[in-house]
Amino acid sequence: MEYFKSNGLGLNMTNNSKFSHLFLSLTVTVSSLTGLLLPLSGVAEQWVRVKTDNNNNSYYIDVSTIEGKGRFRYFWSNVIYGEPYRWDNKLVYSTSYYISVDCSTKLYRVRFEQLLDAQGKSIQDLNYGDNGRSGITEPGSPEDASLLFVCEN
Repeated sequence: MEYFKSNGLGLNMTNNSKFSHLFLSLTVTVSSLTGLLLPLSGVAEQWVRVKTDNNNNSYYIDVSTIEGKGRFRYFWSNVIYGEPYRWDNKLVYSTSYYISVDCSTKLYRVRFEQLLDAQGKSIQDLNYGDNGRSGITEPGSPEDASLLFVCEN
């Protein structure tokens, strides 16, 4: 299970990397919540919506972050919820994930998770590294669509 080892991407993020990702997450969150496409040069078009589920949760992939070739890929994903949920007495409107996937087995691992409020500010950062939850997606699910998209690009 070599692909579960940290490749250094996203796990030891610099402050610039964290800010850049937070800015991208904010762009996706604000764009989706307001229904507007913000004309931010080179930023907004990096996020691709791969699926919206029956609960109106929208699943996005930041194409500019897909790293790796062959079997193993690493990428950032963002889910914007149709209805926010409560976490520690705060409303979570979206969650960003840093994920690794073995494209040949479709086995994934969540390495980092960031819960965001309506303004795209972090409510909670959860750095799982090599100990994050892992599994195989259900065929046809939004998560499955996300992994298929990443493995094909």
